[in-house]
Amino acid sequence: MIATTVGFFTPLIYTSNQELIHSQLKHAGEIVNAQTAQLRSVAQKHTEQATQLTKQYMGDYTAKAQSLIKGAKAPELKPSDFPAAPKEDFKSTAPKEDFKSTAPAVKSEQEPLIVA
Repeated sequence: MIATTVGFFTPLIYTSNQELIHSQLKHAGEIVNAQTAQLRSVAQKHTEQATQLTKQYMGDYTAKAQSLIKGAKAPELKPSDFPAAPKEDFKSTAPKEDFKSTAPAVKSEQEPLIVA
């Protein structure tokens, strides 16, 4: 019953107060647009400030890094910093028997590989 009453009276109320409803909706739209424009300008202002601050910091750090790179000298290397190079060939201390293969000798090719 309530739904039927609301469904019946809503169009009647709208048609009788159409100009008032439209003016209120237009006013609300203008307020929303003004608030959006204000928020956009504040966000743009803060973004510009953050960008300028970041550029300043990057310039400072770049200058600092360049001064550190220019001020740093390569260490001088002396021959005593390196080990002496060997003057003789390498000689093995292991007996030659250790290098012999323990694998079975290869069988001759005459023996068939597949047994039928």
